[in-house]
Amino acid sequence: DSQVPGRLKREQLQKYGEQGFIVLRGVFSQSEMREASKEIKMLREKYDGREAKVTGESLVVTEAGTGVLKSFFCPHLKAPATLKKIANSPPLFEIAQQILADEVYIHQSRINFQSAIVGTGFKWHSDFETWHNEDGMPKPRAVSAVIMCAKN
Repeated sequence: DSQVPGRLKREQLQKYGEQGFIVLRGVFSQSEMREASKEIKMLREKYDGREAKVTGESLVVTEAGTGVLKSFFCPHLKAPATLKKIANSPPLFEIAQQILADEVYIHQSRINFQSAIVGTGFKWHSDFETWHNEDGMPKPRAVSAVIMCAKN
């Protein structure tokens, strides 16, 4: 039997176990992704050029010296409708549950706005130490899901 319970095939789970990642296409419809792209553009227009600060709406991080929007935190709670729906979508939860073989929840979420060759990027780092010490994550059992909204 090539299937295990869940959305991922046994081969996909095996590849995840070997490489630490898998690429899944078509999890969201083209119309959902078009609407998400419009909402991302609206967020960029709303927050570009502002100083980095915590607001009542979200944590917005901008590039130092330019004010170009770098990250918008908590989209699963505070983003426009389609982005919020995607962040909270059953497919993401089901795939994470299948990978971890356990119940899951969103610990942190963000939208990163990174244009090619522009900005400072995001250096590799481990989030667990911060999540454990400041947010109370009990064990380093987490899955990161990246949803690409534009072709690179």
